[in-house]
Amino acid sequence: MTMTDPAAPATGNTVLGKRRLCKEDRALLTGEAKYTNDLNIPGALHLAVHRSPYAHARIIGVDLTAAAAAPGVVAAYSGVDLAPLWDGQPKTSNLAEYLVPAASDVPSITLGHTITPSPTNPLGVKGVGEAGTIGATPAVINAIVDALSGLGVTEMPMPASPYNVWKTIQSARSSQSTTAQGATK
Repeated sequence: MTMTDPAAPATGNTVLGKRRLCKEDRALLTGEAKYTNDLNIPGALHLAVHRSPYAHARIIGVDLTAAAAAPGVVAAYSGVDLAPLWDGQPKTSNLAEYLVPAASDVPSITLGHTITPSPTNPLGVKGVGEAGTIGATPAVINAIVDALSGLGVTEMPMPASPYNVWKTIQSARSSQSTTAQGATK
């Protein structure tokens, strides 16, 4: 895997610097995409929970008058209102007491798939754990650049092998000595 110059067209076996097309791109970029908040389900309600901004505070009372009178609010409850629903004990002491949903309780579901084959693999397949490691590579490269910033390093070529890190340090040192020599003349 190599990193390409952003100004140069991506060629060969490069991963970074290549444009990835997804079928959702157009909808996302033009504002036509649908998000959960865009759904208008008749009779659906939203829930908001307000927590005290004070850690371990002893709340003496809550005035819900303004919240209950706000437009669109169906109900407003405080801990005192809900206390009779729980007595500090779990309502389910074993698995048999859990409500098992029936098929009629499950909303209809529409499945969709996003298919973006990997261009770096002849079969187009990707590693299973790939998504969870997306942030690791830039984090490591940024940490190396940050560590070498005192030498004037602003970018680090991938992969960050010991040899590439050493070359980057040597290049930065030679640039510093060249700059220092130019300043003394």
